Amino acid sequence: MSDPEPLLPPGWPPPKGYSNGMAGTGRIVVTGGMIGWDEHEVLAEGFMAQARQALLNLRAVLAAGGAEPRHLVRLNWYVVDMDEYLEHRKALGAVYREILGKHFPAMAVMQIVRLVEPAARLEIEGTAVVSERLSEKSSRDGAEVAPHPQPLSHPLPPAGRGAPPPSQDLDFPLSRAAGGGWERGPGGEGLNREAFQTPSEDTEDPR
Repeated sequence: MSDPEPLLPPGWPPPKGYSNGMAGTGRIVVTGGMIGWDEHEVLAEGFMAQARQALLNLRAVLAAGGAEPRHLVRLNWYVVDMDEYLEHRKALGAVYREILGKHFPAMAVMQIVRLVEPAARLEIEGTAVVSERLSEKSSRDGAEVAPHPQPLSHPLPPAGRGAPPPSQDLDFPLSRAAGGGWERGPGGEGLNREAFQTPSEDTEDPR
């Protein structure tokens, strides 16, 4: 089995910077919520510094499970300030591609009330699917792979509503939903495509 593949329903425009869905067969690797602190639990200062460290942490956990960014099928982003996220979306897209490459799985971005660490600005969790062939190779090469998943002792509370994912050139349907959240439709009829774009390929966003 090859790497996970994006899903595109018939008639939908191809998304840029995210996937509508992903499909894959193999061993599942799931990360916890990654925040922007280092191995000594020292939190970086500022949104972008924390975002960079959180992505590095996520990549490190994937590697510990024998997975790479290309195996990601889903990323959930939790931010405490949506305006802060939108303000940094171009720079965030460049950092994303630097650390995770040009692989864009299914994504959701949600504003929540707060995170467990009071000074944390965002948290990222990912799910990857590694093909059985690659999984067997990782085991032979000595990668430490847990045979059984361990349950969470303290489940996270429900998160808030979503916004555009932080990746590359993105102009997908998006509108304000009832209750103050955001929703997107397959065709984008009547939706605002300008105010809520995620990081683009403009000159200020290096590839």
